[in-house]
Amino acid sequence: MNETFPEMKSEIYGDRLFPLLRWIIIIILTGAGVGLLVGLITAMITGPVSSIIIFFFLFIITGSLTGFLIYETVGLKDQRICNILVNDKGISFLNREDTTIFEIKYEDLAFDAEGYKQDILSVSSGVGKFSSFKMNLCVFIKGKDQKIRKRFVNFNSIPLKNKYALMGHFLKGVRLFRPELNIDPRVYRDFYLDEKSLRFDPEIRRKDFIIKAISITVAFLILILVFYYTG
Repeated sequence: MNETFPEMKSEIYGDRLFPLLRWIIIIILTGAGVGLLVGLITAMITGPVSSIIIFFFLFIITGSLTGFLIYETVGLKDQRICNILVNDKGISFLNREDTTIFEIKYEDLAFDAEGYKQDILSVSSGVGKFSSFKMNLCVFIKGKDQKIRKRFVNFNSIPLKNKYALMGHFLKGVRLFRPELNIDPRVYRDFYLDEKSLRFDPEIRRKDFIIKAISITVAFLILILVFYYTG
């Protein structure tokens, strides 16, 4: 670890609560599946065809959902992101054993290849009028084939307490180790970071939330007025 650039690790909401909730949901779905199976057998013996069809489809849906959750919980546990680490190498996404699932290294970052004129971007993953409500940090990566591709740095894969602090620390690393790359000024605004220190600024987020709340309220009131005068 570089002493001038200390590592920062994710802090997660409900680190032990979410796995417990997942198993509780699996148990509930399993119980519902057993109940539906009993209902299906009963309907096959005494009920009309319509009841058989309803119980059959509900059982298939419940069973499929239960199987998917069990597979994701047990079969994919080594591929599930549980922690994020930012250090002097870049950003690493880790499983519960702190084994790296994938990483983005500073040395692999590349210049914009798609005409954005900036190398580190804030890009919306939403659509429509309120697309700015869901923003993602975006970089360009040079692969082993030397092709440059756009890639999201996903800080939304787990419920982070220090999401914006991690983003700021990653951007500090970009400034320190890849100063030739250009960071879009909108990145600081969209992720509530002080442009100079790259620290998370709660006041910027508070103002942004107020603006968005007013926008939603105005849009809602306009919708009510439209329905009132056209209804």
